[in-house]
Amino acid sequence: MAGLSRAALGGVAFLLTLLTHGGGAVGTQWIRNASESPVGDLGMLTGLMTILMLSSGVLALFVGDCLFGLRWRQALLGVVVPLGDDEIPDIPRNESLRFSFLLIAVLALNGVALDQITMGGFSEYYGGAGYSRTVLRGTNEASRREVLIQLAQVPGRELASHAMEVILPMAREGDSTSVRVAAFDALGIVGERMAHSVDLIVLGRATAGGWESDLMVRLRKDPLDEAHRCFAGEDEEALVIACLAAIEGIRSVESIPILSQGLEKSSSGAVREAIIVALAGMRGHLRAVVPLATALRDPSSSAEERALALYGVGEVVGHWRPNALEASRAIPEEATLASEVMNEVVPSLDLRGSCVLVDALRKMRDARTAPALFSVFEGAEAGVRCAGDSRLRPGRRELQLSRDEGLRFRSLRGIAHIAKGNATVVKWLEEQEGRIDALSPKMIREIGSLRQRVAPGGSP
Repeated sequence: MAGLSRAALGGVAFLLTLLTHGGGAVGTQWIRNASESPVGDLGMLTGLMTILMLSSGVLALFVGDCLFGLRWRQALLGVVVPLGDDEIPDIPRNESLRFSFLLIAVLALNGVALDQITMGGFSEYYGGAGYSRTVLRGTNEASRREVLIQLAQVPGRELASHAMEVILPMAREGDSTSVRVAAFDALGIVGERMAHSVDLIVLGRATAGGWESDLMVRLRKDPLDEAHRCFAGEDEEALVIACLAAIEGIRSVESIPILSQGLEKSSSGAVREAIIVALAGMRGHLRAVVPLATALRDPSSSAEERALALYGVGEVVGHWRPNALEASRAIPEEATLASEVMNEVVPSLDLRGSCVLVDALRKMRDARTAPALFSVFEGAEAGVRCAGDSRLRPGRRELQLSRDEGLRFRSLRGIAHIAKGNATVVKWLEEQEGRIDALSPKMIREIGSLRQRVAPGGSP
């Protein structure tokens, strides 16, 4: 480099820069459209960074030669040039420091131009969905499933493009059942996240708003239609259950008739349970009570199906908030149906069912379910406890069917929710206070305390 003329040095810098940007353009197009291996991407990008460093170094040397002259370049490279008779020696300088500053500036400018102009913002693309797209084009099933779930959990507005441009196509056209299962699971996660965000916006507790509602609207079009088609037309049980998970997460009232029909036709216990969980996910949509009540009244329903249906009724009614029109009318038929069926099923429930029922009734807070709570309390043996009963689902809301507590105490807490101003409950509490032979002293005190709080003129 020391012996080259300035023009030759400029030519070398130009050719290396051209090679860098040309290689970057071709390489990143390959990564965007064809690469199937993150390792291959890493090799390509490592080679590109090496060429970028080399071209920037030569370009910095050329810029320095233009600014400081040939002797600067020779001094930097350690070339000793004899002085002429009439030349005065230069004052010694740290030429390496000058070059370092030049190299940093040139490398920064060259790198930004390469990334933003030549490669079209590749660093942002690859840091977003680029890596995931490469993995999804590959053949490693476990990695592809993992990436789909990770994309569904990305925070911020990028989630919209991930859901519609990456996850949805994999759900629709994935080349294996396991990948499609993961894609539908991912859509369910996205839907549940957006539904929660929209709930916060409606309740006025959101810290930001706008894009979540837009994404929820989009999810209830093509993704929901795809989940409905999958549920109705697929035979593989794992895929059908994943489609139901997506339907549950997206939570659209349009799904309720489809789920109801599926519950009537399906003979698979696992699928029926998934349908009931999806109906339970329709929180606040009272139309979902009808098929859930049907499942509770169906003698062929398994104990698990009945437990999930009890949980579902509690979720649906417990999250129902009447709008202005509904508030001005009589109580909806579905809400009445919910209270009726909860009172009906008590005699047929085992311990687990009773525990799930009590937790569901606590969510409903419907005074018409007092007979069910009274029956559970009176029928429970001393010391009998409800076990904590929940379903953990990666990336999803936990299904908490019941909590760990004594069944009588749990029932009494449910009664407390409907006791204020309720003469029937007050009378029942008075009767229970007299059962000193059947109830523990602690329970008698709890009942007395509750009666004093809810009786007319009682302390709060």
